[in-house]
Amino acid sequence: MINLKDMIGTMVFSSSGNYIVGASERENAEFRKKCENKINLNLQDCVELSCVKEFVLTSENYNDIMKVKGMPGSIFGDKFGHEMQKEIAGYMETYYAGEAGKEDIEKYFYECCTSMRVYLSQTRRTTGNDEKDNTQIISQIYEMFAKENQRKANYANHQEGLKVNDEYGANNQAANWCYYNSDYYYQWEEMRGLLKDMTQKMSEKWSVPTIDTEDVEKKSKLTLDGNFDFNSGWNYHFRLQHSCSRIEDESFLPPEKFKMYYRMNSNNSGLGLLTIWAEGIKKEIDVPFFNVSDLIEFSKNQTA
Repeated sequence: MINLKDMIGTMVFSSSGNYIVGASERENAEFRKKCENKINLNLQDCVELSCVKEFVLTSENYNDIMKVKGMPGSIFGDKFGHEMQKEIAGYMETYYAGEAGKEDIEKYFYECCTSMRVYLSQTRRTTGNDEKDNTQIISQIYEMFAKENQRKANYANHQEGLKVNDEYGANNQAANWCYYNSDYYYQWEEMRGLLKDMTQKMSEKWSVPTIDTEDVEKKSKLTLDGNFDFNSGWNYHFRLQHSCSRIEDESFLPPEKFKMYYRMNSNNSGLGLLTIWAEGIKKEIDVPFFNVSDLIEFSKNQTA
């Protein structure tokens, strides 16, 4: 129960704190003036702080006292990961365009590993010190770089092929041609080896077990547009999209400094044009072929 004697002299203020309830206008005017002059108001001037207890946080990082939620299946599954994936693709494209060097790719590879670990730590998917989690980060960073290495090597090959096709006066919109430049195969192969080395160096730096990059590629789900090798990606594009040629043995090793261009139905002659560049020599050959319309007409003639 409240003792009214203890309440003598107590002032009641409005909810806004602009005036004293029950006071005269003059008293309220003086009150407001005092409030305006009181510019150095401290907390201890208003309330008694003897009941406030001090304690020390056990971490300098607030996130460290939050519960760790665990790693996602893919580190590229959210907005941050999607943006990094696009940046990796962009870096590999500039590499094959000759606008970035091997050192640039290596530096960016390490940056991706580091920034991804920081991000996953801040979002409490990992502590940042877990061996298994760090292994996953490096493995999936390698997986994405290796896949974009294949994609961008084939993209560069295809873009060069478009120029050759245009030089022959062909329609670039038609899917009746193919082009192979072994320079891109060997550039892809060299970068693939460098990416493996980067992965092992990062593993040593973070003190995690050696990562089997062959196993990473074997178990990867990023295979809808071919596997991780150049010839597999080439087959996907020209066999499934252009439907005019294929590499029977994707493990074959092409000759160095070898280029090949082939276009079906050259000048409506029933022959395909095959152009080969090798050892500084260019050779053009007319090659018989069947495309879909020719095959239908051929079948009609056989059954007539």
